[in-house]
Amino acid sequence: MSPPPPSTSGSVIRRSLLAARRHRLLVIGSLALTSHQICEALVPVVIGMTIDNGIVPKSPSGFAWSIALLAGVFVLLSLSWRTGYTCINRVNLDGGHELRQGIVGRALRPDGLAGRRGAGEATVIASSDTGRVSALAWLVGRQIASLAAVATCTIALMNVSVVLGLIVLVASPAALVLMHFVSRPLERRSDAEQEAAAAAGGLATEFVSGIRVVKGIGAEAETARRYATTSRESLRAAVRAVRAKAAYSGIGTTFSAALTAVVALVAGLFALDGQIAIGQLVTVVGLAQFVQGPMTILGFFGVDLAQKRASAKRVADFLNTPPEIIPAAESVPGDEGTALLSVAGHPESAWPVLDVEGGTRVGVVFADQGDAAAFVDTLARRAPIEPGRIRVGGKDLAALTPAETRAGVHTQHRDAHVLTDTVRDNLTLDGPLDPKALHAAAVEDVVAALPAGLDERLDGSGRTLSGGQRQRVLLARALHSPQPLLVLHDPTSALDAVTESHVAAGIGELGERGIVLVTTSPALLSACHTVVAQLGGEWTAATHAELFDTSASYRELVGA
Repeated sequence: MSPPPPSTSGSVIRRSLLAARRHRLLVIGSLALTSHQICEALVPVVIGMTIDNGIVPKSPSGFAWSIALLAGVFVLLSLSWRTGYTCINRVNLDGGHELRQGIVGRALRPDGLAGRRGAGEATVIASSDTGRVSALAWLVGRQIASLAAVATCTIALMNVSVVLGLIVLVASPAALVLMHFVSRPLERRSDAEQEAAAAAGGLATEFVSGIRVVKGIGAEAETARRYATTSRESLRAAVRAVRAKAAYSGIGTTFSAALTAVVALVAGLFALDGQIAIGQLVTVVGLAQFVQGPMTILGFFGVDLAQKRASAKRVADFLNTPPEIIPAAESVPGDEGTALLSVAGHPESAWPVLDVEGGTRVGVVFADQGDAAAFVDTLARRAPIEPGRIRVGGKDLAALTPAETRAGVHTQHRDAHVLTDTVRDNLTLDGPLDPKALHAAAVEDVVAALPAGLDERLDGSGRTLSGGQRQRVLLARALHSPQPLLVLHDPTSALDAVTESHVAAGIGELGERGIVLVTTSPALLSACHTVVAQLGGEWTAATHAELFDTSASYRELVGA
């Protein structure tokens, strides 16, 4: 199957507006908004007719007929707005939701995102930019309705006086041309404002999500300085954009007011000369005031479209981000044995030689915790790997996709997160709860302490839980995974000694799957069949008791 074509700003816009039959709602909504604007334009026309046909001649029948017509216009106006608002809002909300689903889907793909794509950047694109793109539904509907309103005003004015109609007919395109040229600086500054705001928002999200790390390394001052610098740049960009928008609005308002004044002056002179009636004068003044709104909307079209196209481009660029992990074209031949995991040795490797069979527990002790994290990331297929170095289920890991790798290996990182959901759904979404897994993770006490037990909803990544409680929930989730090989990275670092011993004993009773424990915990290592430790730059394999008795370096590593 050929890969889908890359996304473009145009395809993102079409996906937002037209996919899933939203084009029907867009058409209905645009027609309804057009009907609303036409009715708005007809209100001063009908009021003028009421004056000329009922009030001036003192005709009860003419007055009654005109009032009935005015009431009908208002009824149609109200219904049109309700229909248009409902349809266009549906397109807006559904289109934004579909784009957000696309962003989240791309962010969560197992093959990852090449380059640095922080959580903050993805959050800004998935919220702000997708919202701007989906708001194109309103831009389309309002532009069509505004064109219809200007046309209705022009026809109505020409029906009163050809001169008045020509004034509006000539002034409208002139205003659009003028506002197009005036809007160019605003377009540039608006785009710069969006970029700066996205950078500041992304940085803030990353700092807040990593506040514990920031405090742990004492980087609060540097973090505040970097955010202040980015925030000030965002502020300066926003001020420049506001100034440009103020100038743009001022010019547009001045032009519209001048047009209204000219039309009112000419209409007043015509009324004094008896060329138009009093009711027609009221109609002309009302139309001249009303037409300012649609003309302003038409004048802002270029600016609005430029902003939304810039957001659509950012969405498309995110969707087109190449994968970080690309499977090797060919795998290195190797032993198709029964080992769930095989790691080949290398003289310059920071990784151990491993062979993990089903039903065995292997502990791995790294001298450098950075190497430990890199090893776990590789087993999770989050980092590139040379062909032939690691085999999973007899297959070369480098030739497997992340999805294929994770079908056989479940990796529980030490920085895993609790989901905003119930405890039950945090443990297992589809299958039944496993009492052995609950007991091994010592999560039974956590559940007993919660008011709703397993149905307690955990919000904010489990902020209502202590660090040890969160870790036990995460461990129970890992033990519920169906993969035959389980890799755990420091799963008990936040637990007290008693609970850690309970967990070690519980894991020791799970004999049906292969388990790799990347840790320095003596309690967990004592539950392993074999421990491979990095001692003096070399890897040594033995039992925990043997290493503990014979190596001072090992005792130092495991904190004994």
